[in-house]
Amino acid sequence: MRVAFGLVFVFGCLNSASAADPSYTKDVKPFLTKYCIECHSAKQAKAGYNFDDFAGLTKAGKKGAAVVPEKPEKSMLVLTMTGGAKAMPPKKAPAKPTKEEIDMVRDWITKGAKDDTKK
Repeated sequence: MRVAFGLVFVFGCLNSASAADPSYTKDVKPFLTKYCIECHSAKQAKAGYNFDDFAGLTKAGKKGAAVVPEKPEKSMLVLTMTGGAKAMPPKKAPAKPTKEEIDMVRDWITKGAKDDTKK
């Protein structure tokens, strides 16, 4: 009986941890820094996209907004990583996002793309 309770507790904790909503500051911003900021910042806003801060994500670049809250299918950030638009990061980039990282960004956008930056 104790073993069963222990397993239920452990699986319950794992499930609630994986169900946590992605955070802009803890998850998305580090993702953008790792894969995007080299080409999409105030210094070099390729295609009109500046990901230095949250505000830049929702401003339209040459192809539309990078992030459209609750609409990943209209968000250029997702489209470029999943084959719906010109592939980003480019082929020459040293690192590519994993499926799990792309899913995290998609989930964040689907859940409203909230800004949790401390002001």
